[in-house]
Amino acid sequence: MSAFFTNDVSIMDYVIFAVMFLTSALISVYYGYFRSKSNSVEDYMFGGRNMPVIPVALSVMASTLSSISYIAITRETYYYGSVLLYVPLTEIVGSIFMYFFYIPIFYHHKFTSIFEYTERRYSKLVRSLGSVAYALTQVLYALITMFASCSAVSEAVLTFQQGGLRGVVWSDVLQALFMYISIITLIVVGLLNRNTEDSFGSVIEKGGRWNHFEFDPSPYSRFTPFSTFFPGIAIPLLAACSNQGVYQRYTSLSSFRKVKLTIILAGLSNVLFLSLVVVLGMVIFATYSNCDPVLSKRLNDSNHLMIFFASETGKHVPGLMGLCMAGIISASLSSMSTIINSISCNIFEDVVKPALPWRLNEKQTNYCIKGIALFFGLVVTFGNFALDVSGGIYQVFRTFISLAGGLIVFIFGFGIFFRKANTKGVIAGSVTGLIVTLWLGIGMQAAVSNGQIKYLTKMVTNEGCQLNSTEPLPYNITTEGFVGIVPVIFDEDLPFPYRITYNYLIGISIVVSAVIGTIVSLCTQGGEPLDESLIIPLLRKNRPNINRDYTQHAEEVRNRNNVEMRELTRRE
Repeated sequence: MSAFFTNDVSIMDYVIFAVMFLTSALISVYYGYFRSKSNSVEDYMFGGRNMPVIPVALSVMASTLSSISYIAITRETYYYGSVLLYVPLTEIVGSIFMYFFYIPIFYHHKFTSIFEYTERRYSKLVRSLGSVAYALTQVLYALITMFASCSAVSEAVLTFQQGGLRGVVWSDVLQALFMYISIITLIVVGLLNRNTEDSFGSVIEKGGRWNHFEFDPSPYSRFTPFSTFFPGIAIPLLAACSNQGVYQRYTSLSSFRKVKLTIILAGLSNVLFLSLVVVLGMVIFATYSNCDPVLSKRLNDSNHLMIFFASETGKHVPGLMGLCMAGIISASLSSMSTIINSISCNIFEDVVKPALPWRLNEKQTNYCIKGIALFFGLVVTFGNFALDVSGGIYQVFRTFISLAGGLIVFIFGFGIFFRKANTKGVIAGSVTGLIVTLWLGIGMQAAVSNGQIKYLTKMVTNEGCQLNSTEPLPYNITTEGFVGIVPVIFDEDLPFPYRITYNYLIGISIVVSAVIGTIVSLCTQGGEPLDESLIIPLLRKNRPNINRDYTQHAEEVRNRNNVEMRELTRRE
């Protein structure tokens, strides 16, 4: 990323980069100080529940797709091919689950913290367990996002702390536009600047990158259609269906009809952007198919492949490098603002508020939430210095996110889809799944760091580099990798469980938790009353008219909240 601060960039690059930063900051300041009509928690956390559809949809897209998607998936596509197209397909499944199952229940109850559901469905203990796991997952995710973008995140703190949800949403809209413009521009310029007579498709096929139907039954292979798609479904279930920040955006809308429309638009935006990321990875391979930057010693770290491509491609296109950096930082900032937003809300509602012996008034609540947001912003910023990434950003992301992410997906899914789920079952399943995931995750990552696992790649070469140079080459002519199925090399003494690809880790966590949770729940059935509105309509004894009942109930909850707020204000 340091290439951005060399002499290879123009004044236009710096201008574009600065415009993105300054505009995002001005938006948050504007909504924090000049446009704020109310200082209530309702307005601060949920935008007054009257936000427009398209900005919220773009905000959901920008906040769930970070610089990890932008940089890491591009790199993985370069080395492993079009099998990464199964990643955007998982977003379709995630949107379907959100549309039909999750959001009808959550919107129905108008929770402030999404983990209020777990208290209603199970107990306060499960709520605390889920909230802590969520905070841990988000902090780890934030650290990896920061590493991927290699930039300060202090503006993300400003975006939420000053402007509240309104500032976050409108900043996300701007950042989403930068993300789309930058990636489309890189794809177009990359295709136009290719210096080979071979067609784009033939280069991709010769390099073995057109492999989305290359089925490999091995559980060890880094990417296969099965290991990429099926366990990958858990990622949108975590990032969207069980995410406080995304839930806040949906509940900022005024009606259930708008929420459903927003889910569709956000899902389509996610699928489109992730598909473009995969296409960009293919374009980068087509550009360097005969002269790999790492093998030719022009690039030391393959995690910076996309930045290297942008810096080389942008030498003759003023502003391209700045636009690329703006897109990457936009992806990082939008995710970071969401993370800080959601953690501050969760920690206040699930930890601070229940622990206080007195009830905070409106102003004290506002200050407390802002203070929590500032604290976690600083934790993430300085915690980045302790992060060590081995085996690639995407691998570390999937491993870290699986450690507690599977637990969160299980807690919500178990309660929504299993009528007989109870507190003992969900705790037993969560603890068992967490132990297994920690054991496997730490072991897998340690094996990669110690060189006990070596993931090979599709074929890369530097044979064509000499055609562009008249000087002696500072490296040997090398061709590495495979055109067909890519094997994995292990130490002979490495235990079998650690050999499984990290892509299965979150799926293993959910399956283990579900099996143990189901067994314990069935063995410990008691007289615990069940609120029928907390499970999917298909499992209810009296199935409701979903749209009518949810919208009516949401209006009742909103009116009740307004009455309580007026009563609190009158007492003050």
